[in-house]
Amino acid sequence: MKLQEKNYRLLLFYFLVTLAAISSTLYVSWLLEGGAAAINDAGSERMRSYHIAFLLTQQVRQPSDSLRQDIKAEVAQFEKVLFNLDRGDPRRPLALPKDKVVREQMSKLHQVWQADLKPRLQRILDTPLRSSQESMLAEYKQVVESYVSNVNDLVSMVEASNARAATLLRSFQIGLVSVALVGTVLMMNLFLLIVVRPVNRLREGIQRMGGGISACA
Repeated sequence: MKLQEKNYRLLLFYFLVTLAAISSTLYVSWLLEGGAAAINDAGSERMRSYHIAFLLTQQVRQPSDSLRQDIKAEVAQFEKVLFNLDRGDPRRPLALPKDKVVREQMSKLHQVWQADLKPRLQRILDTPLRSSQESMLAEYKQVVESYVSNVNDLVSMVEASNARAATLLRSFQIGLVSVALVGTVLMMNLFLLIVVRPVNRLREGIQRMGGGISACA
């Protein structure tokens, strides 16, 4: 195998390693950004859960069409954010970690909302008797506290996953630095082998030829 061909293969290998390291760094950075957005949206769901309970309390005490519309709007926004948390949004980016425990916790939040919280809320709005509403509202608030606790657990899981991703990102960055150092040494050796040594040999040969011509003269 010619020296030039060996150099080409070595440089190609170095390029592929560098490309893989950079791609991995970009992917982990995307995961971190998606996880941060998920933490932010989950935090907004905690506040929105309390806000819905607050509006519902006001509706029970002083019913009005305006409050009812506000509650419906908050519920619609809550469900939209919950849907985006579950499905993700690559444009933001927004993405929950692929960890099994995170997915199970997200499914639990969906199930509790659809099977328990939302039906309770609707029953309170549909019940005409204020005394019954107040009783159901007290139970609803307890369920909300439990639900928010589950949201907190989801946030903690995503934060833990992001911490692991940050550690992985640092490892890739250290790898990139190592690749850069190795590449620098490699390029110096190649330059020495391909350019400097042949030029030195050529110069020495010319000097010997010049010395031989001088001796003959």
